[in-house]
Amino acid sequence: TDDGSLAWTPSGIAAGSYKVQVSSTADANAKDASDAVFSIIISPLDLTFGTNGTVTTSLGAGTDTRGLAVIELPDGKLVVAGRSVTSTYGSPEFALVQYNADGSLDHSFGTNGSALTLIGKDLDIGWEVARKADGKIVVAGQTETGPGDDNFAILRFSPSGTLDTTFGPGNDGRVSTDLSGGQDDRAYDVIVQPDGKLLVSGTSHDGSNIA
Repeated sequence: TDDGSLAWTPSGIAAGSYKVQVSSTADANAKDASDAVFSIIISPLDLTFGTNGTVTTSLGAGTDTRGLAVIELPDGKLVVAGRSVTSTYGSPEFALVQYNADGSLDHSFGTNGSALTLIGKDLDIGWEVARKADGKIVVAGQTETGPGDDNFAILRFSPSGTLDTTFGPGNDGRVSTDLSGGQDDRAYDVIVQPDGKLLVSGTSHDGSNIA
């Protein structure tokens, strides 16, 4: 939307009558903490969702938590992906949170409803989230491997919110890809193809050219 939030219409609901917004209070690419939290708003407000139609979530000791993408699961639950700065590392980590259909945290997912994952040294951000036919969840984004050097980053989780150890070269659920030596590679979208393969798109900057 024009205000920088993400608007999404759940399946089976008439367009324009119902949407979910996931927003944060600051530029999602900034490294400084701004006391932001995941904010989910159903519009027009569904007063049966969360607290009078809204949900805000602070992840543990995180000082900068931002929701950037959302999907609805077949059972009506919501999965939100983004980033969170925690006191453990002091750098943004991938954040994945699952909510029940009523807006409450799904405590059966991850650790009390959320999964925080660090890939690189700094600035791990999940920009998009998708679901495979088998229920596994894929997050696409970026990870900083060094000063000014970002890679495409893909995470795959089991339906319960744990990293999928059958995915990635290290069998740890993580993939980091440097595109031809690009200094600034960021994955902004991911599609699960019928054969289960992932089609990922984004940008790559080699210092002088952007692709």
